Amino acid sequence: ELANNPDLGYLMIASNKPQNNSLNALLYTNAGAGYKQQATINYCPTANLDQNIGYLDTSFAIRNIVSISVASVGSCILVDNEIMVYQAYNPETKVLTVKRGALDTVPEKHEYGAVFIFYDTYPSFDTTQYVNGETVNAKSLTTTPSSVLGIGDAIELPLEINARAIRPYPPANVKINGQYYLDEIASDLILTWVDRNRTQQTGGDILGWTEGGVALESGASTLLTIKEFSSEDEILATHSIDATGTNTYTLAISAMQAETRSLEITAKTLRDGYDSYQSFVHVVNLSNFFSEPYGITYTVSEV
Repeated sequence: ELANNPDLGYLMIASNKPQNNSLNALLYTNAGAGYKQQATINYCPTANLDQNIGYLDTSFAIRNIVSISVASVGSCILVDNEIMVYQAYNPETKVLTVKRGALDTVPEKHEYGAVFIFYDTYPSFDTTQYVNGETVNAKSLTTTPSSVLGIGDAIELPLEINARAIRPYPPANVKINGQYYLDEIASDLILTWVDRNRTQQTGGDILGWTEGGVALESGASTLLTIKEFSSEDEILATHSIDATGTNTYTLAISAMQAETRSLEITAKTLRDGYDSYQSFVHVVNLSNFFSEPYGITYTVSEV
């Protein structure tokens, strides 16, 4: 299908069970010609985060757990804009273990109460092929043995199609001077990363963000953008780097502007005019403002 129409996309919906006597829900969509029923929605296992978590936490407490026993190990979980991979759950401690930043997503921080939707084995979708830039509205109509939620009472959920299925996967396992999500550096900026491959990731085992690399997708390019900012957040310089074929890049501190106080790092991939759906973006501060070229001298005296 992508070979015939690379811009295509499908609308999928996933839902928790809103009330005990609800059997399922009905998916209605509207791309401009009015709402039509498209599918029956089978409710997914769900949970809520019971703590705040950072970018790379892989085991953490959850609460409000519904039907997790029917979730399959290795299946995908959607949390905000990040996809995780289900690895294990301890019913005594209520600790969930996952892989982070799977498929075309990168890790995010998540706050207490974030919703975990184990959607992978419960797909409900509109079979209509939509195209890049098209907006589709969806509604979920809860059903019970006695009634169905009125379509006028259901919340409208808009989705803009962005050709997600054809886009290359972003670089993963990005490190700054050998560490993840480093806050500050006092020397050269040294970036390392591993490659991901859309066709491998959709046909083999799903890799987590910190796992080793695979061969870069054919025709894909790895692009880095590093912006230098002053203490007033003014852009002083922009470095655009085609890093395809390598997995490291160094920006020497001597090559930075004298007034630079922070660096915004973006790592993405590009193939056939399509950017990766998400990119790695992180800001690191410079802790050593006065390096050798300044030639500063000082004296110490008693007062």
